[in-house]
Amino acid sequence: MYFLIEEFNIYILTKFLILLILYLLIFLYLAPRLKLNKYEIIFIVILHLFFLFFYSYIFNNQNNDAIQSYFYCYEDHRPFYNPKLSYKSTDNLVWFVKNLCNILGQNYLLIATNFNLIGSFGIIILYSCLKKINQNKNIFNYSLLIIIFSPSIFFWTSTISKDTICFTGLCLMIYYLNNSNLKNIFLLILSLILIFFSKPHIFILTSSILLFLLFLKYNISIYAKILIIFIGSLPIYYLLLLLLNYSGYTYISTSASTIYDLKLSITSIQEYFNTFSYRFRYSDGYIDEIFIIRLFNLFLIPKLSETYSMTSLFLGIETVILLFIFLYFSILLPNRNYISRNILTIQFSYLFILVMLIFYSITIYNTGVFLRQKIFILPFIFYLFLDRLYFQKNFGNEKKSN
Repeated sequence: MYFLIEEFNIYILTKFLILLILYLLIFLYLAPRLKLNKYEIIFIVILHLFFLFFYSYIFNNQNNDAIQSYFYCYEDHRPFYNPKLSYKSTDNLVWFVKNLCNILGQNYLLIATNFNLIGSFGIIILYSCLKKINQNKNIFNYSLLIIIFSPSIFFWTSTISKDTICFTGLCLMIYYLNNSNLKNIFLLILSLILIFFSKPHIFILTSSILLFLLFLKYNISIYAKILIIFIGSLPIYYLLLLLLNYSGYTYISTSASTIYDLKLSITSIQEYFNTFSYRFRYSDGYIDEIFIIRLFNLFLIPKLSETYSMTSLFLGIETVILLFIFLYFSILLPNRNYISRNILTIQFSYLFILVMLIFYSITIYNTGVFLRQKIFILPFIFYLFLDRLYFQKNFGNEKKSN
């Protein structure tokens, strides 16, 4: 909030309005293709902008990731830190912020607004996919309601952040899976690019899942499938080695001096993550449960009984919604009449949620980190839930009419 007020003037307000109008024109141009009306888009954009100011107020005096990335764009930092695009996501974020500063000027509001509107695009894409499931057979719009009651999505994608870019990439992935044809292949490429430069580890997971589904879906020779997957797996494996090397795996768990000497094993990886967990051992939000307990507890934080502020109250309500979705699936999933409208999206969603939960349970030892990372799996949870919910309602209506 300090930067928003300190750097504010009429000139900045004018540039802010021009930037906002430019993005709105792009969103409204895409509205017919996304099958949304202009009021829905404007509502999402305004609500998301509110969370930008709310985020700035909450972290007013804290040196968070958004502030740090903005600091690196000052002239006195440039001789010491001049990052390039690579597999290092933090460098990529600073590179992007610095280039935005060169275009828009050195102003926190303008840079944060640009990220905010990129995140708004991701939310609009997600809403379009969720709304499409309904196919106008149910009057009540559960899609918009479930997004509104998910403050995590609006909050953590509202400002300068790698999470904003990755979230938008994942929403584009959902849109492509719903409209998977050669005409939309550029959406898949764009989504993978956004995910790669913002969260390379999620790029590894999503690419691996896509390769696995490719193996299952297409009716081609088994040898051709194996060859394609082998060729596709090589760069993914090499990127994994680069990321482990970047995060300190070679120094903590092995005696390798370079990534070419790196040897992966279950023992060495377990040792690495155990060492990694000690960084959070004395933090307030440290999670010290066994793997299975941590796997289920991640979705139970924060509890409504532990709310101590307006922010935690909103997150507690979100926890209740997720718990309701879990119980809904537990009760209704065995219905044998259930047929999904988009098998590819459903398969990808189940695999992505499962893989991400296992990954989180192994690597996350702090509740605060998970509260932020949770936004990456929420779109897929919502898609599965609404696909199941609308089918159940339509199936029930058909039985009544018969």
